[in-house]
Amino acid sequence: MTTYILPNKETIEVGKGFTYKDYQYPNNWFNMEDIVKNLQLKEIIYEPSKSDKFYNNSWDKNGKWNGTEKKLQDVPSVDENNKPVIDHRTQKQHFQLGLISTTIRDIKNQQKSLLAQTDHWYVRKADTGEEVPANVQAWRDDIRKRASVMEEAVKKVKSIKELKDLHVRGERNDKGEIIQVGILYDFGQLKE
Repeated sequence: MTTYILPNKETIEVGKGFTYKDYQYPNNWFNMEDIVKNLQLKEIIYEPSKSDKFYNNSWDKNGKWNGTEKKLQDVPSVDENNKPVIDHRTQKQHFQLGLISTTIRDIKNQQKSLLAQTDHWYVRKADTGEEVPANVQAWRDDIRKRASVMEEAVKKVKSIKELKDLHVRGERNDKGEIIQVGILYDFGQLKE
């Protein structure tokens, strides 16, 4: 959605009516060239936000990004009086999970989801005695091994940059070829 600033510093959006100097402008004001020209509007160019995965994003009135890095480590929760927030189930202080904990949680969830895709082989084995195919067992073992390697790498992270570098992405090598770098969330494929 495009946003503009009026001379009085109010912001208005295309497709929404507004009132300025006691005059009500309709929703289609942007299609009326004389209105746009006479109001001397200034367009706000919003800076793209950084990934929500790593940053808490906010914007000021002029569209300037004011993102702050999320914490890597878990942070104890406190109330407005700076007293610990107690989890009613565990009777222990609540913690806001940091990026290390949430990334490890995400790895475990993806691992669980991938393993669930082949659980039926083990149900069949229990029901009928039919053996689990070797390629299925190999993939399940590989998933567990890769998840362990990912978790250990995440635990060693000391900065947002280090955590970003662990994510799988494509980069160009010296020959100009795109190669895969990073390890996070690369669980491979089930081979036939």
